[in-house]
Amino acid sequence: MERRQTYSTRPFDKQAVKSKIQKRMVAVCDILGFSKTVFETPLELVVNGPLNKFYNALLFAIEQKLPSNGNLALANLQSQNRVGVQWFSDTVLIYSIDDSQKSLQELLQTISWLLFITVFNRHIRIRVGISYGDVYIDNENKIYVGPAIVEAYKMEQAQEWSGGALTKSAEQVIPPMIPPCSADEFKWPVIPYNVPIKEDAKRVNELNDFANKTLAINWTLGIHPANDNYFMWSKDKEYPTAEEANLYPDIEKKRINIKRFHDEICRQCGGTKRKD
Repeated sequence: MERRQTYSTRPFDKQAVKSKIQKRMVAVCDILGFSKTVFETPLELVVNGPLNKFYNALLFAIEQKLPSNGNLALANLQSQNRVGVQWFSDTVLIYSIDDSQKSLQELLQTISWLLFITVFNRHIRIRVGISYGDVYIDNENKIYVGPAIVEAYKMEQAQEWSGGALTKSAEQVIPPMIPPCSADEFKWPVIPYNVPIKEDAKRVNELNDFANKTLAINWTLGIHPANDNYFMWSKDKEYPTAEEANLYPDIEKKRINIKRFHDEICRQCGGTKRKD
């Protein structure tokens, strides 16, 4: 007689589940062009090159220090109390430790530093979506789920640049007026901006976030030389050829949009919209 295996599920401890659902600000970061790099480059060079560079950038963004050794170690990123970090391939989840203003500021400051470092390094480009809301966080079992994560992911995917933007739910927990040239500008490194959004995202507009200006991460606050070399098409030329622009239109759009943001916003370089 054939014996059939039966399948059943064990219910979770409802109280334990409830205790892990909390309000958090979360950021979903995507390393742009990483899949193409993985397919076209020997894996050892990927790990020792862009992956290592991004790891060092992330560690510095969190703690403003470089690793004591050259090893990639998630434990180094997690052995601090400023933000929570989880990493899979080209996607990194960063979330606030709790719901306090200090923790929200530390997350936004981390993202601002991360964008600053990667924008001024042509080897790495990232895009970040930030949201706020309920998240189930189980660090012991590495389970992370919640509407805030989904919203942050959709906002990340919708943008057409290398930069970061907040959803409406994240905007609602930011102070309404942040005076320029003040300490608060560094505590809350965000600025109203017409974030460039992909046309298909505008049509779908699931988040209802794209009708008006949203808050963008202001990564221009860090000290940097006033020149345009960082926004060149390559290290050898400022603009792509007509053939390159036709082959890689998405890359050229992102390059133009991030340069425009810098030229308009960066006070150090005489930003056209930041004369205050």
